[in-house]
Amino acid sequence: MLVLICALAGLLLAVSLTAVLAVRKARTETDERVAEAVASLAAGMQETMRELATSVAGDVPARPEVPTAELASSLDLDEVTERTLDAAGQVRGVEAAFVDA
Repeated sequence: MLVLICALAGLLLAVSLTAVLAVRKARTETDERVAEAVASLAAGMQETMRELATSVAGDVPARPEVPTAELASSLDLDEVTERTLDAAGQVRGVEAAFVDA
């Protein structure tokens, strides 16, 4: 009877040890697969960002030159100031206006 109990205890110990090793192996394999998936996603995102940066850099059109000198020379500063102050004075509740140049 004692031999039977020892044999069952040994069998239980062997099964438990096998189960623990199988769980550890499964966890290790899962961790490796997750790490590979994360690395693959990171590489894909970096490639996408590079492509996007290249695309954006190539798509930005040159800014057209604004003829500011022509616009400035065509405006009469005194007239613009007078009209601005007149318009501000016509607003209800406005008693004074100040233009700082």
